[in-house]
Amino acid sequence: MPPNEDGTLARTMSNHSPEDSASRSINVRRSPSHELHSRRSTFKLPVFLITICLILAVFLVALDTTILATAIPKITDDFNSLTDVGWYAGVYALTSAIFQLLYGNFFKIFSAKWTFVSASIVFEIGSILCAAAPSSPVLILGRAFAGVGSAGIFAGAFIIVSHTVPLRWRPIYNSIFGALYGIASVVGPVIGGLLTDKITWRWCFWINVPIGVVTVIVVSFVFEPPSGLGPDRQPHPHSDHRSPATVLQELNVLSTILLISSTIPLLLALQWGGMEYSWSNSRVITLFIVAGASTVLFILLQIRQGEKAFLPIQLIKQRTLLACCWFTFTAGSSVAIVIYYLPIWFQAVLGVSALQSGFLNLPFVISLVCGSLVSGVITSTTGNYVQLLILSSVVRAIGTGLLTTLKPSSQRWQYVFYQIIFGLGDGCGMQQPLIAVQNAIDSHDVAMAISVLIFCQTLGSSVFIVVGQSILTNRLTSLLDGILPSGPITTRVLLESGATSFRALGLDQEVLSRVVSAYSGAVTDTFYVAVALSCASLVGACTVEWKKIKIHSDDEPIPPVNTATLGTSTATNTEDRELSVLGPQRRISAIPG
Repeated sequence: MPPNEDGTLARTMSNHSPEDSASRSINVRRSPSHELHSRRSTFKLPVFLITICLILAVFLVALDTTILATAIPKITDDFNSLTDVGWYAGVYALTSAIFQLLYGNFFKIFSAKWTFVSASIVFEIGSILCAAAPSSPVLILGRAFAGVGSAGIFAGAFIIVSHTVPLRWRPIYNSIFGALYGIASVVGPVIGGLLTDKITWRWCFWINVPIGVVTVIVVSFVFEPPSGLGPDRQPHPHSDHRSPATVLQELNVLSTILLISSTIPLLLALQWGGMEYSWSNSRVITLFIVAGASTVLFILLQIRQGEKAFLPIQLIKQRTLLACCWFTFTAGSSVAIVIYYLPIWFQAVLGVSALQSGFLNLPFVISLVCGSLVSGVITSTTGNYVQLLILSSVVRAIGTGLLTTLKPSSQRWQYVFYQIIFGLGDGCGMQQPLIAVQNAIDSHDVAMAISVLIFCQTLGSSVFIVVGQSILTNRLTSLLDGILPSGPITTRVLLESGATSFRALGLDQEVLSRVVSAYSGAVTDTFYVAVALSCASLVGACTVEWKKIKIHSDDEPIPPVNTATLGTSTATNTEDRELSVLGPQRRISAIPG
């Protein structure tokens, strides 16, 4: 952008009308004689380019959570790695959860621009490792890197939007980012199945590379963080004197290490127990002890650190946030189990291709999106959300319960109808925890509260995907031991053949039919965990504070923007906990129910 006559940068105004609110959204150089004109018409091309790149980046991150659902059976065939199913999805969710909160500190301390670029590069490195993986361990390593990068991309997208988009329009952009997850849920399994059947599953990761490179280039050379406030706009008061130890303390590295050491051993113990080693084996017991001890140390450290903690205990003790954390932890985990194990049932039991299983999965994801949209309209018009949380838990429990009844002889209408019930139930409660938290938490704590919610959801998914894998492999092993006749095709050979290639092992028809029934029983057993989690989510839904939100007319004054908080939050910040819905024409704020 060309410099103005005196070479200075325009200052952002904290008091402004809706018409000139766009003027503070981007760092535009202007001359004094054209101040009014510049405030009303910003440079739209940079904003457009940045917005498109952010949308694509968030879409890729969202796509990576579901695109493997239909590709995993083929991956297990190629790597003979049925016992690693849980890690392909679980490690991505785990690293994303752990680094979600860590990136919050990165964005506070370092440049939002370069933190986002760094996260994008890490995501691309992970994608390349996955695409070129010669073995299952390398693929898992790549998924771990991709999860680390995805956490920074998702958090950074909201922060960059706060730098480039006027306050009144941010809810629309935030809604777009949220809708991308719904769209990715719909097209992810289909795209994964299409690439797996027509090319190779490796293209599920190669597609990330060109878009990621473009995003890095555009954000690096086009994005100009505005001057004035925030980590990109004002240096840390002691930035020139901070020691590496001080930086590490501010980043809460010790908390991150303890969190990793409490989750990774737990997942390893769940994977190895009953398969590689017996549950009473010293290795498995040691892993459980390490996980438990690290968890206790992590909690004690959070209590000691107080407000500076990785997970502020005082904040989490707030009733609504604690209830919503439990709800997202349990509900998100139940959804993750269905997303990743239902396609295995389709391909292993029905014998369909990866692409066909993607289409068979559409009733669930489409009904989920529809349920989310309808519940959003209900909340914005009535102000009620607690009832929707309760309804979500009940309907989701019914849906998962129906899924446990699936058998090889089940009719098409059954697995379509069961998915619709489950999807509608999950959709009803998809966005309600975010609204409940913004309705109950002070505005300056909203950003951290939302980060905690995301953390709980992704952490729960990572743990229970591996729990599902443990149930699947252990149950399948016990069933196959009583089915397979003596010969070269042992239970281990069949497991290592993958979720679809066992049909090519030359089993006679009667034995093959029993193997298919064993697969069906093992997969549906994982759905019992989803049932239990859905029922458990009802506890969180019923303990949320019974408040509602009140619709305000558009002629009520909008309070001035607190520019001191811009760019440091993943949510819209206002002084009266204002929640913007459906763009600038309507807004809602909290009142007691």
